[in-house]
Amino acid sequence: HGMVEVAKALEAAGCGGFAVADVAEGLVLREAGVTAAILAWLHDPEDDFVAAVANDIDLGIANLEQLDRALKAAETSGEIAHIHLKIDTGLGRNGSTVSEWPALLEATKRAVASGKVQVIGIFSHLSSTGEPQDLAQVERFKLALAMAEEAGVDYEFAHLTASDGSLAYPDAHFTMIRVGI
Repeated sequence: HGMVEVAKALEAAGCGGFAVADVAEGLVLREAGVTAAILAWLHDPEDDFVAAVANDIDLGIANLEQLDRALKAAETSGEIAHIHLKIDTGLGRNGSTVSEWPALLEATKRAVASGKVQVIGIFSHLSSTGEPQDLAQVERFKLALAMAEEAGVDYEFAHLTASDGSLAYPDAHFTMIRVGI
């Protein structure tokens, strides 16, 4: 129906934010005048993190390299990089592995202490391969959140479910859901 047209209609109706695949899509929404929060979470090495940070687009961060890019973008732009840390709880597509999660949390804590990074959220994606697998992912997500709290990484939003998961698992809504289908 048109990303810009839908975003503008939803923003006018009070939608608090949008998730897009990449920085380029986020920039299209900003250029069209969308002012609500925007999260871009799939990145390749060519994505312009400086433009994202300068245009207040939140970045999904799945590894140390992306966190470093976000920190450098904040330094270059003079703005604070707003990030959502992504943990892979079982989908197997984009996200910190469980073994890498503690190092990402520690590096994030240092980045936040620099004053150049703010953690907005922590998130993951359900694989939607079946209820037992999804419920196991919910438990892994809870563990990742507990590890973040133990590491002293503060965040505002925890989000796991997209459209299907939001309908199927109301107990897994945490503080934000991502609907779109």
